[in-house]
Amino acid sequence: MTPATGQRISVALGERSYEIVLEPGSSRTLGDRLKRLADTAKIGIVTDRHVARHYLKPTVESLRQAGFDPVPIILPPGERAK
Repeated sequence: MTPATGQRISVALGERSYEIVLEPGSSRTLGDRLKRLADTAKIGIVTDRHVARHYLKPTVESLRQAGFDPVPIILPPGERAK
């Protein structure tokens, strides 16, 4: 990926390693990406009110279109909720 289209960040945790994908519009393609990884329909979406306002709707829509049953968990913003 190029900086103009997105970025991948590797989190090295041995067997629990994973990548974080930062890319414009990624909330709209999340469902298709997770289909290859998830073996369950029920998926929790943990976010705060500020982020939810901008990204929850397209994320839920993408997950539903891919056959998932998303469950939003919206926390208050700030360090206390973390």
